[in-house]
Amino acid sequence: MNIAITIILPVFAMVVAGYWAARRGLITQAGVGGLTAFIYYVAMPALLFRSMAQGIPWGTLNPGILYAYYGGCFLVFLAAWAAGRLFPAVTDSERPIMAMGAIYSNLGLIGIPLILMGFGEQGLIPLMMVISIHALILVPIVTILVELTASEAGGNERSGRARWIDPIRSSLRATARNPLIIALIAGEVVALSGITLPRPIDTVTAMLRDAAAPAALFTLGATLAGFHLGKRIAEAAVISGLKLAALPAVVWVLADRVFGVPPEHVAIITIGAALPIGINVFLFAKQYDTYVIRMGTATLLSTLISAVTLSALLTVFIAGQ
Repeated sequence: MNIAITIILPVFAMVVAGYWAARRGLITQAGVGGLTAFIYYVAMPALLFRSMAQGIPWGTLNPGILYAYYGGCFLVFLAAWAAGRLFPAVTDSERPIMAMGAIYSNLGLIGIPLILMGFGEQGLIPLMMVISIHALILVPIVTILVELTASEAGGNERSGRARWIDPIRSSLRATARNPLIIALIAGEVVALSGITLPRPIDTVTAMLRDAAAPAALFTLGATLAGFHLGKRIAEAAVISGLKLAALPAVVWVLADRVFGVPPEHVAIITIGAALPIGINVFLFAKQYDTYVIRMGTATLLSTLISAVTLSALLTVFIAGQ
């Protein structure tokens, strides 16, 4: 209970504050967009840059971190795809997005602040491994499946090669321009070079680092204010169950029992897998104008439930240290 109060309560209190401010009209959607840009392009890159610049003991990191996390994502994606067949209203082109919701964690807005509060900056190291290729692996796979299913339904006339190559190419470009990835690389360059940051730069990045977590959580709440628990709640419940229970369970088994990941890193990637659905899945659904309302419902529902499930996981893992 003490862990839930000291870590989870402050995290979700900031989310609730953002939700309340947006619902009361104290912050507009344009303001939310501005906050999101600040977090994505300024605050979070500063936090990751400083963490990397301190030097990462890469030799101590087990590649099983990635095998376990993304192996779990693959298995749960297949389960979610199969679960989609249980709902006649879910079309073939909607099923990939439904399955994406079951595996795509909110690593940025909730994951980084939560791990930072629960495990300190050292806890961010294995999380950074997962973040560095998160969108690069998951987004192209789902994009290709959406394109292929839409084509089979007669809604896409592009060539087969374009449907496969274009999503991969665009994802590579987006990754190369991703400010979080750029910050990780820049921080590693500083660490390897042995450069000491000038005092003014050190001070500014420290201030931005300290602003990153509360700003991210507040913005998440303000964003969720635009979502509603609509119809077809059963679909949202299935997606949320797979995301909050099945994915972390599978990742834990693979990390702890199969790939021999160190216990402290098992805890972090399992918690990462147990995070609620990332906002990017909703944005992806909007891009294709497919499964939008139901994914918004699932995103909100998973975030609400995760306050309980994450409390339980943190209690287990931190108490076991």
